[in-house]
Amino acid sequence: NAAVEALRHNGFQRLSVWVPDADEPRRRFLESAGFGPDGASRVLDASGDGTSTLRETRLATRLT
Repeated sequence: NAAVEALRHNGFQRLSVWVPDADEPRRRFLESAGFGPDGASRVLDASGDGTSTLRETRLATRLT
């Protein structure tokens, strides 16, 4: 709550976070706090050769 208040105080209206698709506990926590998918997703190539990838979804919420 303190972080959200500080962001609001500084004029921020939206907050987003990238969450690994496999991290269900984090996703549930953020969704319980009002975050939801905004339609963006990505695949990160951790190894640089495609052998180790991480799929993420962006969750966002309005601070207003």
